Amino acid sequence: MPHQWGHFQILVGLFSLIPMIRSENPDARDALTKLYQSTNGGGSWIRNLNWMSSTDSCEWEGVICDDEGNVRSLILFNNSAYGTLPSEIGILPINQTLDLSQNILFGTVPVQLSYLTDAKSWDLGENYFSA
Repeated sequence: MPHQWGHFQILVGLFSLIPMIRSENPDARDALTKLYQSTNGGGSWIRNLNWMSSTDSCEWEGVICDDEGNVRSLILFNNSAYGTLPSEIGILPINQTLDLSQNILFGTVPVQLSYLTDAKSWDLGENYFSA
């Protein structure tokens, strides 16, 4: 029997080498797409690597996800984003950092941002939001 146990150990070892496959959240992709479109991502953003491509939105520049594919941080400071924030941004399960500072964002801050109660760090400064 020791011989069979050795095969089992090898199989377990091989499975541990397979990277965890995460599933992209379609609602998060939709919210990020709306952010990109409403802030002129294709025209004015300085850093937009992979945005709007077929790659997982967790691979888009400035988007940081956990192992399950949940957006945990959105860091797009000083990126020349120009426009208004879509209300859909409030559905992102951000629990780390939201940094959209030093852009050209205007209009009102969507009330849906108040849903991001778990975010540890927020920065919307140096924009042109109205009261």
